[in-house]
Amino acid sequence: MTQESTESGRPVRQSVVEPGSLYVVATPIGNLSDISPRALEVLRSVSLVLAEDTRHTKGLLQHFGIEVPMLSFHKFNEKGRASEVIERILADGISVAIVSDAGTPCISDPGVEIVRAARDAGIPVYGVSGPSAIATAVSVSGLPSREFTFLGFLPRTARDLRAALREVREQGISTFVVYESPKRIKALAKAISEEMPGAMASFCCEMTKVHERSYYGPISDVVAALESDPNAERGEYTVVVYFDGKGEQAGQGAQEPASGTGSRGVEPQARIPLEAMLVKAMVERGCTLKEATQWVASETGAPRNEVYQASLRLKELLR
Repeated sequence: MTQESTESGRPVRQSVVEPGSLYVVATPIGNLSDISPRALEVLRSVSLVLAEDTRHTKGLLQHFGIEVPMLSFHKFNEKGRASEVIERILADGISVAIVSDAGTPCISDPGVEIVRAARDAGIPVYGVSGPSAIATAVSVSGLPSREFTFLGFLPRTARDLRAALREVREQGISTFVVYESPKRIKALAKAISEEMPGAMASFCCEMTKVHERSYYGPISDVVAALESDPNAERGEYTVVVYFDGKGEQAGQGAQEPASGTGSRGVEPQARIPLEAMLVKAMVERGCTLKEATQWVASETGAPRNEVYQASLRLKELLR
């Protein structure tokens, strides 16, 4: 793919990459067909590719018939390699692409050091957008995503993991995304269920690959599903969690609703099932299920997460 412009009425072909520039190139997170035409053209055109794992990237480039020099660029040599490559860009005017093993570089992957060094040196840096495990997982989660927080990998030790989750809870972060390895996925799920009971979660594994799967629902159901699946500890995970902070806290019982009638004539949760309250709100107010969910949670004081779960059950019944 080349860029074209006109000069004196005649088309002039231009290189897809600029000499003396750095390109941050997103590569597939699984399915090789997800790579963009622009990413392929940039990889064909640059002077050098910096790869998190040259063996992995070699397979990708060979699949698309691309031959270009490569250098390893990972967390153990990132600083030294960055200085070396920056010097070459400045001295020789070469164009360089950086790729990670999957997805977009610099996001819980190597790349930040060289991007910062390039910008400090006045070298142009261009992003070649494409696959992202974060965006893909959020898009298929079915959880609130108007805003969310990406936390990368959480601490490995049980004590530090629980502390990190408590901090997330105390900061009032409702939707967050984390990466996790297959060997620690069950421990993560259990920790979330204990620190954020009532949370909704979507655990996505092997996204866009042949054996793609996900575990979705209340966190307690996800824990049970992971425990019962012999394949749960295979494949990398991207986890999306929604917790509104109003679920029961560990060791505390649920609050009994006040007696009497709720505001605007809607009876409290103790007297009418949430699903019935949602139907009543839709009929009387002529609103959608989403609007009814917001209204019931606001007007009755019922925990928002419980109302949300009730709306999902109702949606299944209405199909």
